[in-house]
Amino acid sequence: MALGLASALLMYRLMLNLNVNPGLALGLTIGFTVSPAVVLSENFPMYEYLMMALLLAATLVLYYLISKPGFWPSLALFSLLAALAWIRALYHLYFLVAFAAIVVWFVRQNRLAVLAGFQLCLCSRYSRFT
Repeated sequence: MALGLASALLMYRLMLNLNVNPGLALGLTIGFTVSPAVVLSENFPMYEYLMMALLLAATLVLYYLISKPGFWPSLALFSLLAALAWIRALYHLYFLVAFAAIVVWFVRQNRLAVLAGFQLCLCSRYSRFT
């Protein structure tokens, strides 16, 4: 139930950040939230619903990191992605490294702070392989 509310709020906020009309964003969020696939997967004890919430949160934090780069948004983003990598083996260590390289490429200022946030999460994720 909490993940459903968090996912709906994150989706609505993300659409507002992407300059979607608030009425349209609300309609799309409500339409997605009450769709049968979402309602059924909320009660099904698998990881897909948690993965959706983590990806939505990571997308919102990525938007914030691109607009205001720094250590704490970087740590939050890569912590969410590391949690996603801990849940599913599909998101491998190489995914995190490649994504960090892309983020550092697009962030023009405070690159060292972004890399420092990534480094802490890399140590967490790398400990699983040793």
